Amino acid sequence: MKAVCALGTERRLAFLTLSADPFFHRLAPDTAREAADRALTAGQSAAEMVAARWGRAPEEIAAALRLPITKSSAPARTGRSVLFSEYGNRPPTVILHMHSITEANRLIRAHAFDDLLGLADVGPVYLAHELYHHLESHRITEGTAGFRILTGRLGPLRAMRCWSSGGQK
Repeated sequence: MKAVCALGTERRLAFLTLSADPFFHRLAPDTAREAADRALTAGQSAAEMVAARWGRAPEEIAAALRLPITKSSAPARTGRSVLFSEYGNRPPTVILHMHSITEANRLIRAHAFDDLLGLADVGPVYLAHELYHHLESHRITEGTAGFRILTGRLGPLRAMRCWSSGGQK
């Protein structure tokens, strides 16, 4: 039962997280859960492959991939969203927004959530998230590109986008 609860919670969290993606609502309702499941499965598969090749420490993995990490101390906001990290593939780089990460870590400690979450520092989680985008961008892992979303229409012309692995917040 414990394993079923953990899997249900993990899948529900994946669905809730991915549903925040600005393009997620454009998926057909009957494929939304499948997209979330595929993203979770792709992430698990990538994590297993990466752990076998380069270990489990996100900073060491980034170093092995020669992926530069910039730690920005400036507050990062876009509208109402707070940015924790970003991946850019031209040139490949990760930006960790330390102001946001430090504040999240402070809140975890202040509310004693570290035992509940299983971590006290969200920095490695956000770096791992951006590493996934790097792996997906360089086709080192499968990703979730199989889901195509209509992003615009002008008469008979349609603009489609491959839905990558979800929201960036």
